[in-house]
Amino acid sequence: MVLPPQRSQTSSAWSQSTVLDTLNVAGQARNKNCRPTAGRDEICNGSYGNNGWLGVATIWLQSGSSHIVQGTVKVNDYYLGPGASYAYNNTYEREHVMCQEVGHTFGLDHQDTSGASFGTCMDYYHSTNSTSTTPNAGDYDELLCIYDPANAGRTLTSGSGGTAHTCTGTGHLDSSTTIGASVGNGAAAAVPWWANPSESVYVQHLANGQTQVTYITWAYPLAF
Repeated sequence: MVLPPQRSQTSSAWSQSTVLDTLNVAGQARNKNCRPTAGRDEICNGSYGNNGWLGVATIWLQSGSSHIVQGTVKVNDYYLGPGASYAYNNTYEREHVMCQEVGHTFGLDHQDTSGASFGTCMDYYHSTNSTSTTPNAGDYDELLCIYDPANAGRTLTSGSGGTAHTCTGTGHLDSSTTIGASVGNGAAAAVPWWANPSESVYVQHLANGQTQVTYITWAYPLAF
């Protein structure tokens, strides 16, 4: 199971949204393989090895639609766990990765990938403080744009300047997409030299008609 403080904070933070609530329940997957369970997220952690990634989020889309039917999150304790010799081994990095990967399973993309701080766990900022460990108003707006029919056609804007976030409601109920998430313009803060691990996204069309989408957040390769 994921370390309780990070799991609980992530659940509580995303539940601040007015269109979803999360519940912490016993997992049905083993940490090693983290197999999915229909209708829920399986959240796993373990020392998955020196493979270069901090976290992996995978979602499965219903055949012929953008409806998310299940999701998994893996958090790599090789880099993030207690005793690891990497800069990511601190409470705030674990909270950042956990929050971001769970956000992907709800259909959210990043607000920014420059490494600057946008005050959200859906950015690429990595530090030893709580700046980017929870969702911000832009993330909650994005959930409204995806899941709330009352916002169909409405444009929601939060923040200002280089960190502003804008999205337009789709009008769909209980459906989701990872396509078209808004990205702010400009950088909000100086970027630490080590702070910008890249991310890869893989899409696989399965024999049962489902589409599997996997987000991989890569670690910077140096220990210090």
